[in-house]
Amino acid sequence: MPYARIITIDGPAGCGKTTLGYRLAEELNYSFLDSGILYRAITRHVMNVGAKPHQLDSVQAYTETLTLTIKKLRPRFQFEINGKKVSKLNSLQIDKLVPIIAAYPFIREKVRAMQREIAAQGQVIIAGRDIGTVILPDADLKIYLDVSLEERAVRRHAKQNTEERSLDQVREDMRLRDIADATRETSPMRAATDAVIIKTDGLHVDEVVATVLQHAYIEPENED
Repeated sequence: MPYARIITIDGPAGCGKTTLGYRLAEELNYSFLDSGILYRAITRHVMNVGAKPHQLDSVQAYTETLTLTIKKLRPRFQFEINGKKVSKLNSLQIDKLVPIIAAYPFIREKVRAMQREIAAQGQVIIAGRDIGTVILPDADLKIYLDVSLEERAVRRHAKQNTEERSLDQVREDMRLRDIADATRETSPMRAATDAVIIKTDGLHVDEVVATVLQHAYIEPENED
C-alpha cells in the first residue's frame, strides 16, 4: 500500500508531535526524527561545555566546533554531538533555555542541514515547528496539530512531577514558549498553507494516527 514518502508534523509544544510521529513510524515502518530532541541536545551540550546561552558570541563560537552525526535507526533516529551521545534532556533548565538556543539562526542552520539529509533518504517522518514551512516545503504530506493551550498544559503536567510545578506554572511556561516560537525572526512557527490541520482536543492518539494514515495513503494510478 503506497504512502507519502516524507511526512512532516508541526505544532506547538506539548501538542503530541512526538507520540504521533513514533506511532506513524511503527505503522509504516518509517524512520522518525523529533527535531525538538536535536535542539534540546544542543542546549544540553551548550551547558556542558560552558557556553553562555544568552550571549550570541559565546553560542556562535561553540557552534563553529559543533558536529552532528546521524545514526539511523527504525523507528527513530539516533545522533551524536561531537562524537558523543547527550543525555538528561528533560529538565526545567533546558525547558527555559531551549527557545533561546533554537532561535539563533546559526543553530537552526546546523539542524536544518541534518533534517534535510535525513529527509533525502525517504520513508521518514520529521516533527518540529517549521518543518513543513521552511525545512521541507515540498514534503509529500504536511500535518499541523492544533491543540488548545489548556489541554496541552494538562497533558504536560500529568507527565511531570506535579510537586515541581503547578498546572498554572506549566500553562504559563507553555504560553510563553508559544509566543517565542511564533514571533521569532527566523522560521516562526505556523501551519504551512497546504498542511492538513488536525484539531486533537479530546481525541485519542489512535484516532489521530488513523486520520493521518488516510491522508498519507496515495491511490495507485490506473494503468489501463
